[in-house]
Amino acid sequence: EAGLVENEPGRSVTGIDGERLFAAAPEALFVVRGDRIELANDQTAAFLGCDPVGLDVHEVIPGWVEGADAGVPFEASLRSPAGGELPGEVRVRRLDPTTAIVAIRDARALLAGREAEAALTEAEARYRSLVEQIPAVVYADDGDVTTYVSPQIQHILGVSAEEYREDPGMWLRMVHPDDRAQVEAESAAFLAGEGGDLTDYRMVRPDGRVV
Repeated sequence: EAGLVENEPGRSVTGIDGERLFAAAPEALFVVRGDRIELANDQTAAFLGCDPVGLDVHEVIPGWVEGADAGVPFEASLRSPAGGELPGEVRVRRLDPTTAIVAIRDARALLAGREAEAALTEAEARYRSLVEQIPAVVYADDGDVTTYVSPQIQHILGVSAEEYREDPGMWLRMVHPDDRAQVEAESAAFLAGEGGDLTDYRMVRPDGRVV
């Protein structure tokens, strides 16, 4: 038969035992016909705090998107019949124009992750702003590839940050010839975890000025 059989919530559209199918699902699932929730698994009841069968889907999901399908999940604040609201990510698979299977994922972790990412982005922006105000060249590299260099390099060394990043050998070439051997040895020891900070050394700008 196509569609759910009236008054037989244990039947699925495929003829498979609906209770076993829904119970085995790792997420909250329920079936909506029209606007009425006709079948829900234990995970749904656990998430909402009570069994929503018989309720209008708009009571549970005030932001219910009419005609939504699985290709476009949406976020909504779910209203628990037991009281309170929960953030959820809702996916819908239409079985026919009036019947759909709805999957709900707890979005609290998702939202927390977004908040943490936003906070990290803000912290990085503040740090970069601070770094780019100090009168020195600040850089980050792994010994072979420079991943960041502050814009002050243009004023201090006479080369752009982009030129410096794209040319791994530029740093050592710019070191004064009389200091190069010592600097190279100290740098190798530092990268090997066997040395401390490099001693002061001179660099030669493209215009010939020594800094």
